[in-house]
Amino acid sequence: MWYPGRRLVTIGDAVIDYASGSLLIRHLLPLLTLSCVLTLGVPMAALAAQTASPEERMAGLVNQARRAQGLNPLANNPQLTAAALAHARDMVAQGYMEHEGRNGSTPQQRAVLHGYAVPPRSAWMVVEVISARPTAEAAADWLLTDRVHRGVLLRPTWREMGIAFVKGGPYGQFWTIEFGCQPNVLPLHTEPTAGGMTVRLTNEDCAPGGGTAEQIGRATEMLISDKKDLTGASWEPFSATKSLPWSGNVFVKLRDSRGREALSAAGTGSATVTAATVDPPTEVPASSTPPLVQPTPSGLFEPVPGVR
Repeated sequence: MWYPGRRLVTIGDAVIDYASGSLLIRHLLPLLTLSCVLTLGVPMAALAAQTASPEERMAGLVNQARRAQGLNPLANNPQLTAAALAHARDMVAQGYMEHEGRNGSTPQQRAVLHGYAVPPRSAWMVVEVISARPTAEAAADWLLTDRVHRGVLLRPTWREMGIAFVKGGPYGQFWTIEFGCQPNVLPLHTEPTAGGMTVRLTNEDCAPGGGTAEQIGRATEMLISDKKDLTGASWEPFSATKSLPWSGNVFVKLRDSRGREALSAAGTGSATVTAATVDPPTEVPASSTPPLVQPTPSGLFEPVPGVR
């Protein structure tokens, strides 16, 4: 019962009476303190993993595997992400698991439809992988242990990717990942160091000879500066890695042996490579449990047929 001067505090269903000197207080306070200590003691990396989206976790796993093999990480591309999301939603809605859409579209056609600039009949391309495993870790593990799929994820020439995770469909969920390279898009990646940062540059390895007069081939020289207009920078031989004495913005221009130039994506010393934010997963009731074995490749498109 409450009366003036009596202090009551509720925690859940329990009521603590500060006036009574209840043993309940002495029992609960150590537990509350322990709870705070445990929460504050969780490593930041673990907290980040817990709060990351499924797409962000998958992007981290793919790039971790690539770095372990000495390959460049992949930058997120919003057009590839949109193409992956559209196909994953279509598979959920119509209950199938194939690279060819129900409208007859291929992964590359869908990417182009969403704005990814892949010239027809060129060396630039888009390749897709699909998995129905329930988590990013399970899907990445399967993709990296299957020989064909591992070859796709670890192909050295990729520069960009787009990832979608959609719940529902015949197996409960779908992962769709689009890998690609397009003309004149050469992302850079930065890693902070004690004295500045390290810049990792990508090169035109999908189409080393380039394309039209405006489509750069494999770069042989570069300009690098902390100024957007590259003031004060001098041409130097291309290098995939460059240590810089500053930690702010970095801007790069590349040039090939024929004099064709392209600006590399600008970056900062704190840049990270993650999947783009996409709409919430489409919820469709699952009609069966996920298969223990992934479906057999169906050979629906080139250059890597039937990648799951």
